[in-house]
Amino acid sequence: RFAEATSAARGAAELAPTREDVQHLLGELCEKIGDHEGARAAFGEVARMQPGRASGQLGLGRAWLRLGKTREATG
Repeated sequence: RFAEATSAARGAAELAPTREDVQHLLGELCEKIGDHEGARAAFGEVARMQPGRASGQLGLGRAWLRLGKTREATG
């Protein structure tokens, strides 16, 4: 059911691209289904919108690591 939820979250993110909570949820769901590029994009938006939000930065770092980009994950 995570794939269905991810699809719904993608739709919500298209309707409300400036809602960081929607982007964060999308990032979490992308992680669950193994879409690491999708997670990177969503958490990247969270980090851009709220640079001080630790959970967004952490999600972005995890996505970079899963994509094999250790430099980006630690930088």
